[in-house]
Amino acid sequence: FQPSVIQESTVVSPGQIKRLTVSVMADADSVTEEQLDSIEGIVSSAIGMNENRGDLIQVARLPFNKTSFLEETAAMNEVARKAQIEFYIQIAASVLAGIIFLVLLLRFRNKKSYEFPKEVFGEPEILKRIHFINSNDQSFIIEYEFNDYNNKNQKKYIR
Repeated sequence: FQPSVIQESTVVSPGQIKRLTVSVMADADSVTEEQLDSIEGIVSSAIGMNENRGDLIQVARLPFNKTSFLEETAAMNEVARKAQIEFYIQIAASVLAGIIFLVLLLRFRNKKSYEFPKEVFGEPEILKRIHFINSNDQSFIIEYEFNDYNNKNQKKYIR
């Protein structure tokens, strides 16, 4: 026994694609005509273009408005410049503080009164008046005071 009726059923998924239209706009400043052809080929393979279905791709070069991008770039450069200036100011302040510290250290170190052994200079009263400072005038004054003291006491001291 053979059936006289043949019944076929086709299951179609919902949301069937009837046609695709894709537009691509590239920046005229950064894309050449040769690159437009490459872009069109890449996009057609990415979307699965089917010309029988009526799919269409358009690729065009247009000048983009870059004012907001340029403003953001300028603002970021300004912030970076200010940060760099602050860094240089911190370095300069540190160097200046170090120089001031060294100058003060050397200044107070040179004004310090020195004590010499009694066997070299004799009586300690003269040592109370001697303060060494590294300059020619002060060394002359110290030598004069030493000679004056030596002459008053009539003793010979080692220099």
